[in-house]
Amino acid sequence: MPLLFAPGGAFLFDWSHEDVEIGGQPLRVKAAHVRLCASRAVYVRVYPRETQEMVFDAHQRAFALLNRPRQSQSGRRGQGSAARFEEG
Repeated sequence: MPLLFAPGGAFLFDWSHEDVEIGGQPLRVKAAHVRLCASRAVYVRVYPRETQEMVFDAHQRAFALLNRPRQSQSGRRGQGSAARFEEG
């Protein structure tokens, strides 16, 4: 049974650790991932540390670009989470 979502109806939030090279130096960064369930549109932002502020900032920036949330529940990678968006 396929999952169907109304446009702007739900999103997933997750984060991961990524190994990158910046200025020739290896560095482990934290990437916040937001995905709209209906369109599968993705927003990813990278941070130097995993903090509560990172989670808040990633949500705020994603919603500014994609839309505004009605409610939000953050989850840890692999557990998933969902929230709803206000239309308009």
